[in-house]
Amino acid sequence: MRERLQTTFYHWLRGIRFYIACLIGLVTLEAWWWASAGYGGSVLFATRLEEVYAWLALGLLSLALLIGPLYTVFPRIPGNSLMRDARRMIGIGAGWFASLHVTIVYASLFKWANPFHLPTTYQQSFLYGSGALVILLAMVFTSFDKAFHSMGKWWFRLHRFVYVAAILSLLHAFTIGTHATQWLSLIVLTAGALLILILHTYLAFVRQQKPTIWQVLAIGYGTLLLIAVFNFGYGQKLGFNPIEGKYGHHEKE
Repeated sequence: MRERLQTTFYHWLRGIRFYIACLIGLVTLEAWWWASAGYGGSVLFATRLEEVYAWLALGLLSLALLIGPLYTVFPRIPGNSLMRDARRMIGIGAGWFASLHVTIVYASLFKWANPFHLPTTYQQSFLYGSGALVILLAMVFTSFDKAFHSMGKWWFRLHRFVYVAAILSLLHAFTIGTHATQWLSLIVLTAGALLILILHTYLAFVRQQKPTIWQVLAIGYGTLLLIAVFNFGYGQKLGFNPIEGKYGHHEKE
């Protein structure tokens, strides 16, 4: 037993997943420190922290969806096997930040309220978000080698539901709105959404000429993510809603 644990430990140290896990932990603490330093003692502390965790979850989920098609279309890009190996831990990171987001929102902002007593809009958002979180957590708890080998083809079938989780997470954001406060997050998410949309479209309609349902979901996710970033992100930053074509409360009189 001891030798087995040592072997597993050294395997983790030699692989990229261990270092991604450490980075996820550091980013978690860094986000908490940032919110605490800027909004500590204020009601905005929980709001800003859950927003950061939500964007991190969405960013990692987008990155997990991007790795496969990126290396399929450009197989000569360095780090193919390394990034494919890292994809599982990136997905775990998305589930981790999504869990933190949900916990903070429900505990600090909604005070553990009964979901069925919330306004209809929030009930819908709660339903979409809960569905996405259940899928992500199911993937998190089966993202290890033992589950991979024991589940066989069912492992692949389960993890393809990442596309469903991605769509549900965006529906969750659309129903209540989302905010981006930093240009960096907007630029990174815009680039990621464009890459997901372009690469999956190329694979589905140019290389294969017969898209699968999972590719259609990925294309839909890339499209919705672009809309979300432009509508809620740039709209909040610039005070202009590009979807409705009008200025919001940031417009100068």
